[in-house]
Amino acid sequence: MQLLDASSFVFESTDLAKRYEAIRRELGSFKSDLLERRELVVLSKIDLVQDSGDLDAVEAELSRRGLHVLRLSSITGA
Repeated sequence: MQLLDASSFVFESTDLAKRYEAIRRELGSFKSDLLERRELVVLSKIDLVQDSGDLDAVEAELSRRGLHVLRLSSITGA
């Protein structure tokens, strides 16, 4: 499971797809067989994103790569 902080998309203009790639590179340099495992990507802290549509493009990009993407808020439980 890869956990991406969705609030960084809003507050820091972070490219979450690039952040995901950075995590993959780090995992691969640690242990290359980790890259062959199935993945779940979770966009966390979505309660801090005013317009949930802002995350649609990020979710679509990751989904195009064959990834299952979930949105999660620890505050609201959604």
